[in-house]
Amino acid sequence: MNPEIEAQLGLGRGTLEGPASAWLELLHPFERDRYRAVLDTMLEQRRGRINQEFRLRAVDGHYFWFLMKARPVVGVDGEVIRIVGTLSDVTEEKTSEERLLHDAVHDNLTGLPNRELFFDRLEAALTFAQTDPRIRPTVICIDIDSFRQVNESIGLSAGDSILLTCRVA
Repeated sequence: MNPEIEAQLGLGRGTLEGPASAWLELLHPFERDRYRAVLDTMLEQRRGRINQEFRLRAVDGHYFWFLMKARPVVGVDGEVIRIVGTLSDVTEEKTSEERLLHDAVHDNLTGLPNRELFFDRLEAALTFAQTDPRIRPTVICIDIDSFRQVNESIGLSAGDSILLTCRVA
């Protein structure tokens, strides 16, 4: 194990060495079952490759994203002796990816959900409502009268400032 990763997580040297199953307590709860299933499958089949992203918890409670690429080493008796591979920090890439996904469905000025997300959620609510006649989705539309005139008369920057002020209030 690279000592830099252990230092990044605030762990003592050698903490991550040993069986990969010992990492379960450091894994994000959402990824433990998938991680365990991949390891179990590899041990049972005595072959395969792991190419998996997961989060490990640092001592301070913060999670870092890692990519594990590994394969089993099988002994002469056909049993898995160990699993060898690489562990790479991909936190920056995952953060960028999450930011892009967020930006795709949120307004870049206000940070509020955009029209695409609205229509996606509306469609989901309507689909869900078809399963139970008691569910009756409702849409409330709030329109700021003559806001276009604000943009045209005092400029887009002023209009943006008003929108941001309304969002904070």
